[in-house]
Amino acid sequence: FYTGDKLPKWKNSIFAGGLSGMQLVRLELSAEGRVVGEEKLLRDLCRRIRDVRQGPDGNLYVITDHADGEILAAQAAEAAGFDSLWTVEHVVVPHDYASTYPYSRSGKMPGGEDFAIPDPLVWLTWVGAHTTTLRLGTGMLILPQRNPVVLAKAVATRDGLSGGRVVLGVGIGWLEEEFDVIGVSFPDRARRTDEYVEVMRALWSQ
Repeated sequence: FYTGDKLPKWKNSIFAGGLSGMQLVRLELSAEGRVVGEEKLLRDLCRRIRDVRQGPDGNLYVITDHADGEILAAQAAEAAGFDSLWTVEHVVVPHDYASTYPYSRSGKMPGGEDFAIPDPLVWLTWVGAHTTTLRLGTGMLILPQRNPVVLAKAVATRDGLSGGRVVLGVGIGWLEEEFDVIGVSFPDRARRTDEYVEVMRALWSQ
């Protein structure tokens, strides 16, 4: 269970998103500047790849146009020795939002406003059913947008089905317009996040 920006650091990880249409996979580079198992991973993906590029952050991006691309990518990453797979969450990204994305100089999320962002827990359940060793992480799930009791149940179920591979990373959220659209209070999100973390930990331990 991780909060804020303090994600666990395994030796290799794969960051993935998408459900149908464009699939985006970010592979963390090693200190030597290349991914462990990169050649095997790209060879396994070659029939599905639309584009491969290295971003300004130093990470390798693989883009495919196939709905089964995430499964192929996850299985290839697992075979290549990757430790974990991560996905993100936004229920909706309102067009022309004014909120500032805090992790980019531009103040905007990478990828624009019109791209597929699946529900992270549903997506990870799907990927988990097709893999055996990859840790399945959310980086991050927007906790104050959710009911902590329902979420605790859902995460525990997925963790059990995957053999204890779920890693829950949570954040408070930054996109005020998204909170407005789904009818959730934005100003008190930090306080509610702290409260929800306590509730979930109690439900899992008592």
